[in-house]
This record gives sequence, structure tokens and C-alpha cells, in this order.
Amino acid sequence: MAQEKERKILIGVDGSDQALEAVRYIGRMFFRGRAARAVLYHVFKAAPDGYGDDEAGDGSRDLETVLETWEKYHDARVREFMAKARSTLLDAGWPEEAIGIRVEPRLNGIARDLVEESDKGYQSVVVGSMGVSRLKDLVLGSTAGKLLGHLAGTPLCVVAGSPEPRGVLVAMDASEGARRALEFLPELLRGAPFDVELFHAVRPVKFPADLPDPSMNLARAEQDLLDENTRIMDRVLREAKDHLVRSGLDEGRITRRIVAEDQSRAWAIILEAQRAGCGTIVMGRRGLSKVEDFFIGRVSGKVVNLAKNRAVWVVV
Repeated sequence: MAQEKERKILIGVDGSDQALEAVRYIGRMFFRGRAARAVLYHVFKAAPDGYGDDEAGDGSRDLETVLETWEKYHDARVREFMAKARSTLLDAGWPEEAIGIRVEPRLNGIARDLVEESDKGYQSVVVGSMGVSRLKDLVLGSTAGKLLGHLAGTPLCVVAGSPEPRGVLVAMDASEGARRALEFLPELLRGAPFDVELFHAVRPVKFPADLPDPSMNLARAEQDLLDENTRIMDRVLREAKDHLVRSGLDEGRITRRIVAEDQSRAWAIILEAQRAGCGTIVMGRRGLSKVEDFFIGRVSGKVVNLAKNRAVWVVV
């Protein structure tokens, strides 16, 4: 039997509780016996937020002393966090040699530095959904958003809360992005005993009620279109399941589900993940056309923002 290829995972950490939850999730997802190497990567800022704004502090001795003290304090916190994160992976059964630690000075911004590091042979990038700033949702939310927009070819996982990885929901449509997400799934799971649901929210077509031809049966036309779109996606999901089975996933653990949703596709995905008990969501970023890139990107971004106690993998 061929040896399993090692997967290299970049985990961006900032010392927050949510970053530790991201580490814990990866520890559970790639449990003992699965070939993976994780690099815990921290972008170190030599000064606190706000320093340097409006030409603040031009080098007084008191300020230098404060900055030196702050740097030592921050360095100690980072070391403490890294030790805790490393222990989390060890407790999950990871071997010591599969865990790396990197602390690098900030060069071009947290997101840009992570993107540049991700080009060095990593197969995935993982971050928590919130940081340590008082503007938590905005600051690291912005970092995750920037990663979502700038990572090219490297799947991004954003971990919110404390998810259990066991159930996996794959958000499907007929796009190239969804196809890439589907092809990524066997690589992500690699024989792990997780249930998989292939899911699509079909959006009903609504015609204007004041169309000029009164003889048209709008309700019938809308239902016909809904039925046709459902048939198309049923075929897509059947083919997707066949692909996963051929790739080695257990057929008995794969289900298909299509629902009609006339409001938000992102909410439909979140609600289905909750209903099905899926702690992991996998989806593509790009849509059916260049014009739809913005829309699909917006859906994946909304799912990332709405997710609670879920890990969202966005395949780009």
C-alpha cells in the first residue's frame, strides 16, 4: 500500500482563545495516524496597535522603555500560547516532529504575510474567526476576509467557536468552484470516518406579478422552473457522490439533500449544517462565470461570518 502523502498545514495564530480553538480543531480533524504537519505561525508586531499613528512618539527614552517592556511582555505571551498550542496537538496524538513553530516579524500586514508564507509548500491555511483586539470581529474578520480574497489555489479554513469535525457538509452547485471543493474533499478526509452531506439550496424563480400577458400561469411556470433546476442539481449531486465513492469514500456515509430557499443561500447552508450536525462546511469560492465570482464570493464570505461553532473550508 502506498504511503500517504504528508499534508502541510499553516495555522495562523495570534494568541487568542479562538486561535487555540483553531489548533484544537485541526488536531481533531487530522487525528493520529493521518499524515500531516502543522506549522503554528505568528506574525509579531514590534509595537502595539496605534503606535506610529499621527507621528506619535518620536523616540523619547521613556517611550523606548515602555516599548521594550511591551515587547518582552508580548514575547512571553506568544511563547506561552505556542507551548499551549503545541500541547493541544500532542494531546490529540500528533507526533512531536509533525509540529512546527514560527514567529516572524510583521512585514506587509498579517494577511499579506500569511499569504506569502502559504506559497511555501502548504496545502491549507487555517485561522480563527476572531482575534485579540477590542475590535475583534472587524480586525481578524478583516484578516480572514483578506485571506479569502487573496489566497490563490490554497484552501482556507476559518474556525468559529469550538466545532466538532465529525460531520461534513459540502455546499454544491454546478460551478467550477464547487467542483474544486468536491475534488478537495477526499484529500481533506483521507479515510477519516466522517459522514458527508452533499447539499444544494435551489432558489425559486419569481416572475413579476404584473406581466402584461394575463393568460400566463405564473405559479405553474415558477414551479416548472423549480422542478427543472431541482432535477439538474439532483443529477449533479448523484455524479458528485459517484466521484467521492470512486475516490475511496464510504458510500454508506454520503447523503444528498436539496432544499428550496428563496431568501439567503448562506443562511440555508448554515441552517442545514446545524440540522445535520455538521461541524465542518466545505465550499468553493468562485461561481459559474466571472460576473458570478462576486456573488459566490459573497456567499462564502457570508457563511464564514454567520458560522458559529463551525469550521468553514473555502476552496479557491
